[in-house]
Amino acid sequence: MSHKTVLILAIIAMTFTYPAFADTESVEINNTEYSIKYTSSGIDIQSVSADLEIISLIFQVTVIDEIGNLEITFDRTFFDAMIGSEDDSFFIIADGDEIEFEETKDEEYRTLSFSLDKGTEDFEIFGTILADESFILEQEKKAAADKATADKAATDKAATD
Repeated sequence: MSHKTVLILAIIAMTFTYPAFADTESVEINNTEYSIKYTSSGIDIQSVSADLEIISLIFQVTVIDEIGNLEITFDRTFFDAMIGSEDDSFFIIADGDEIEFEETKDEEYRTLSFSLDKGTEDFEIFGTILADESFILEQEKKAAADKATADKAATDKAATD
């Protein structure tokens, strides 16, 4: 092949290939801005919002390729899935359907990797802890407070008997 042909093929390949790139997207929760690191190929993240009631992050996306790939890394101090001191699984849905994903993790970060089909408009990742909010922790605090109230009532009743 001539050098011109190779050059033309290289230009065509670069023009029609969407490269994977590392980027960050931010979400504001309780007046604090958090950064989410991701790498995508064929997916453009439009926005991210949080739902503290159900402990989830909602991503609005445009999938450019027939199948787009995404790798999202969460700092465990920001977003995690844990029950007690044990890791739990995240749960992901895209346009209402459950998404399978692969995960890598260490003491500081959890990284989720998955694919989305063209036409996907949003996906949601569910965990158990988001920006120091946790349904499970709230339930544990409520149970402890209820127990303390019940113990105090029993102690007060025993003192009056």
